[in-house]
Amino acid sequence: MFHSVTTPHARTHAPQSGLSACANAALPWLLTTAICALPFYKGLFNTAVALYMLCWLLAGSWAHKWRRFTNNQPAQWWTALTLWVLMGMLYVPLPWGDLDKPTTFVIKGLFMLMAMLAIEQQHLRWYVTAFVVTNLWVVFITLGWQLELIPLQLQTVSGQWLARASTDHISQGIRLALTAGLLLYVAQASVGKPVYKTLALVAGACAAAFVVGYLATGRTGYIALVAVGLVFAVWRRPPQRWLLGIALIGLLAYGAYSQSSTVQNQVNRVFSQSQMSAGDARDHTSVGARMAMWSFALQAMQERPMLGTGSGGYPAVATAHFKDTTTCSISCAHAHNQFLFFGVENGLIGMALFIGFIASALTAAWRVSAPLVSGAAASVMAVLVTDSLTHGPFWIANEFHLFAMALPVALGAVALQQNKQSAT
Repeated sequence: MFHSVTTPHARTHAPQSGLSACANAALPWLLTTAICALPFYKGLFNTAVALYMLCWLLAGSWAHKWRRFTNNQPAQWWTALTLWVLMGMLYVPLPWGDLDKPTTFVIKGLFMLMAMLAIEQQHLRWYVTAFVVTNLWVVFITLGWQLELIPLQLQTVSGQWLARASTDHISQGIRLALTAGLLLYVAQASVGKPVYKTLALVAGACAAAFVVGYLATGRTGYIALVAVGLVFAVWRRPPQRWLLGIALIGLLAYGAYSQSSTVQNQVNRVFSQSQMSAGDARDHTSVGARMAMWSFALQAMQERPMLGTGSGGYPAVATAHFKDTTTCSISCAHAHNQFLFFGVENGLIGMALFIGFIASALTAAWRVSAPLVSGAAASVMAVLVTDSLTHGPFWIANEFHLFAMALPVALGAVALQQNKQSAT
């Protein structure tokens, strides 16, 4: 699936010894640990991330990392965005003690940059396997509970695992949607190998999709699953096949809607809530609150279009705008749209940097010829865009943790593949 390569742009590190060598050897183990801990143990996840950053600094090899940075446009855009958020913390009229969210963004943003520049080809299989196996475990437990397949003796233990993984239905939905897409690409890459492996991978993808599209209640997960399916159907495929792929995804989506009462209820609520008259009653609903937040965000951007309120400033200006206590409890935390959130806090410059990062990542993925690497990266970006349009992937901790793992691995793999292509 992933093969080791050595190219002029990805040459081996200078000889290391002592502490630097140990720190460099620890990096893949720490990243794998963080990926495995992601759905279940946030304390272990944060510890692994902190140790990874420390070991990255101790590992040295600065010239090697600089070469990687100069050849990685998504990493450059991400660095610019992270630094701009950091700069926004300097002019926001709030005490430093109230800036925990932008501080978290800067710290995890630096971690993501570090991981993009340190990922090696021979360890990609580790990260993909860890992500897939961990999330298939979530799928297995969820199916067991929902379909009452787990024996009574195991219900307490499995319930504890499921409770850890399902605290946020939105993050669970997008995580499993991404798992389904990744498994499809791995299955495609495994064609020609023993057929049972391909069938097992397809079965895993179908199980993950079934949990998201039939059993789950998160509408963001529904949209993410459709987005991942469309990427698989059209990304780097001949245009004459697009119609067939889109029709198949549409047929599957309609099947889920027509057969699942859960999906029907969630989708129908979108239309009923969006058609309610403006006012507190509508603003207290999921869809209505988003409409109110987005309208407010556009107004706030007009007041400070270039620089915004400063990083961490959204809650203060939203609290001044939303007078109703119940409405504010929903709408004053974040804008439920990452593009507008950057626009309010970091101005059009911050929004442009975020869009530039997405565009550069998709461009880099498109230029990669390996279907697995290109498709997996495109799927990650599709889920990121989906989540960014309706929620807060860099504000909500569970979602941020997911993308803090998925983005560096996907874009690191793209950069390594680009180096391989440029050497041939």
